[in-house]
Amino acid sequence: MEHTRYEDTSSFPEQDPLYIQTTVAIGKTLLKGLPRMDKTKMKLLFVMLEHINWREPADSNIIVIDNQLAKKRLRWNIKEDATVASRIRNGFKNMVTECMITVQTAEDTKDDIPLILDVYGNKNYTAVAVNPVFMDQISYLPAYEEQYFQFNIEDIMGFRSQYSIYLYLELRQRQKYKEQYRKQCKLHTPCLTKVKFATKSLKDIMGLDLKKYMSNKIEKGTNDKKGHFNRWKFEKDVLVKPLEEISHSHMIELFPPSERAREIEWINPQWYSKEKCNGHVRYYHIWFCVREGLSDTAYGRYVNDARFNEISQGFAAESEKQKYQV
Repeated sequence: MEHTRYEDTSSFPEQDPLYIQTTVAIGKTLLKGLPRMDKTKMKLLFVMLEHINWREPADSNIIVIDNQLAKKRLRWNIKEDATVASRIRNGFKNMVTECMITVQTAEDTKDDIPLILDVYGNKNYTAVAVNPVFMDQISYLPAYEEQYFQFNIEDIMGFRSQYSIYLYLELRQRQKYKEQYRKQCKLHTPCLTKVKFATKSLKDIMGLDLKKYMSNKIEKGTNDKKGHFNRWKFEKDVLVKPLEEISHSHMIELFPPSERAREIEWINPQWYSKEKCNGHVRYYHIWFCVREGLSDTAYGRYVNDARFNEISQGFAAESEKQKYQV
C-alpha cells in the first residue's frame, strides 16, 4: 500500500482527501484493558482514534467522526449514506456496553467502567462521547513520554482477521530496545525481538474460551464423546493467517526462525517455530522488529487542522438539538 504524505496545510492530497493521519496512538493502560471485540468494532475504535489529534490536549470528550472516512477505512461497499451512518452508530452503541475497562478505584477495589458513554449522529457525521476518565489515554500522549504506543492505521484497517489485530497489538507492546542507546541518548532503538507464547497465553490474547477449539471424538471401544484440542485449527486461525497478514504490514517486520531455532525446535511455517517437551507443544516462538521510524516521517506526524474544522462545521447544525447538548 502506498503511503500518503499529509501536510498541515489547507490543501488535501488529490488521491484521497478523506484520510486524516497515518499513525494513531493509545495509552498503555487503556490498551491493556481493552476487551476482545469483533473485527468491525475494533476497527471502529481505531477510526475514532484517527479523529483525535493525539499530540495535543483535547478540547472536549466528544469525538466527531466523518462517516465517509469511516466507510473508506472499513472498505464498505455501501451506496446509501444513511445505511453507513446507521451501521457506524450501531457499532459504537454496542461498544457502550461491550467496551468495559477494569480500573483500580480509590477504595483499592476494581470496577468495570465504559470507555464510551453515548453516541449520536446524522447521515454525515457521528458524535461519540468518550468517558472523560480515559481522555488522557487518547490525547496529549507525548506528555506521558513512554506511556503510549503508536500504530499504523492502514495496518489495522487492512487486516481481515480479528486475530491479526490482537496479535499485531500484542507484538507491538513486546518490542525490545537496545538498552545502551536508551540510557545514554534516550533514543528508542528497536532490536530484533523474540517472543514466546504458551497455548493458554495465546488464547487469552485472542479472547478465546477453552472450548473454542475442542472437537468431540468417540472414545475407542465406547459410545462416549470426549473433547480434544484441535491444535491444527487453532494454529491456522491464530498464528498462520494472522502472521501472514502481519508480514505485509507497514509497522512490524517479521523474521524467519533463526538457524539455532531450526536445530532445536520444530519449524512449521516461515514465521514461527514450536518448542516441544515430551512430544507436546510448550511454546510458540516469533521473531520480529517494529519499524518505529515510520512514525517520525511527515505523513505520520501532522494532523490537517483544516480537515478537522470542516468536520466540526459540518456537524454544527446538529449542536442545538437537545440530545446532542445532553
